[in-house]
Amino acid sequence: MKLRMMYCMGLLVLLVSCQNDQLPPPSLYSYSNPTQFNDGIEVGGLNQVGMDEQLITSMMDELLNDPSHSYHSMLIFKDDKLVLEEYFGGFDLEIRDYELGQVPFQQFDESSLHFSASVTKSVTSLLYGIAIDKGIVPANLNTSLFTFFDDYQDLGNGKLDVTVHHMLSMTTGLEWSEDTDFVNPTNNLVEMWNAQDPVGYLLAKPLEISPGNVWNYNSGVSTILGEIVARSANKSLSEFAAEELFEPLGINDFEWVGHVENNDLALGGGGLYLSARSMVKLGRLVLNEGVWNGKQIVSAEWIRESTSPQFDLPPSFFESLHAEEYGYHWWVESYDNGKIQGFSARGWGLQFIIVVPALDLVVVLNGGHWNPQETAPVKFNYLIEEYIIPAVQD
Repeated sequence: MKLRMMYCMGLLVLLVSCQNDQLPPPSLYSYSNPTQFNDGIEVGGLNQVGMDEQLITSMMDELLNDPSHSYHSMLIFKDDKLVLEEYFGGFDLEIRDYELGQVPFQQFDESSLHFSASVTKSVTSLLYGIAIDKGIVPANLNTSLFTFFDDYQDLGNGKLDVTVHHMLSMTTGLEWSEDTDFVNPTNNLVEMWNAQDPVGYLLAKPLEISPGNVWNYNSGVSTILGEIVARSANKSLSEFAAEELFEPLGINDFEWVGHVENNDLALGGGGLYLSARSMVKLGRLVLNEGVWNGKQIVSAEWIRESTSPQFDLPPSFFESLHAEEYGYHWWVESYDNGKIQGFSARGWGLQFIIVVPALDLVVVLNGGHWNPQETAPVKFNYLIEEYIIPAVQD
């Protein structure tokens, strides 16, 4: 409501000022500190962490003027403080029962659960690391995929060399394509969603190329990784996540959508609904190498390994996605002409957890750019490069 009122007032002032070309355009945005809640996140001001308020104001003005109106939230966590928290109105996505419909226009806030899309993959990676730490799954990532699926051994012919490492790094060599629109029934991910036996659907996919040679984005393997954790822990992935990850972080409100035929089979590649503040907590956990308030939730070794480059991405990915390499379900990127390294969890529609360790920085974005035919939004890397990093460095 605050931003909507400021937006309307700003437009009114802008109309008046346009009569005088010598007047600078007025700011539509006025900064204020985030609100302190009893949720384990300390808040502060931009000036407390040495960030340039004017640059952040300019960034927010650009977002308010963005004709796509695609962003739903913008949060900045710096030096262990949440120093920016703004929400916008928009349309979320409803994926329950796999009917990809838009939820009616809503105003988002700190308690709103938002579809996180493939940010879910990075959470699945964290859970796999926790399962390794607890001895639930083998620490050896060269373990064959079919080790965990005795009931599907008949599908393993010629594919026993596909390992957990290949699944985490998206280099399985299995036939898979999800490049088409998600309403297209030939999209492999949609086919897997609609399959009566989604595990069997993925495991039956033929091997196109030897594992470890080609990177191919595959949301199906993320769901299978989650199922490996669930089978090994003898509980659903959602239950495991609640007990071992979310509850220690004080994340009490989330939803993990399961398969329509088996709700306990969580969509490990894109079924999580989280609040933006919960995403900040996940970013802070990874920034601090798995430690939350003095307690090791996931090992530092796993954080370092999963957020380190495991496979180079095609050059076209840098132009379209601003990523050079892929870790274990984390994207690896750089900023400031390669001087500053970072990594991120990313999801369809502008869902991001961006972590820049050298700057002690986490940026969380939610959005609703569901249709690629609509007006293109301001790119996330532009916001980071042009405003946020300079605001930190200045």
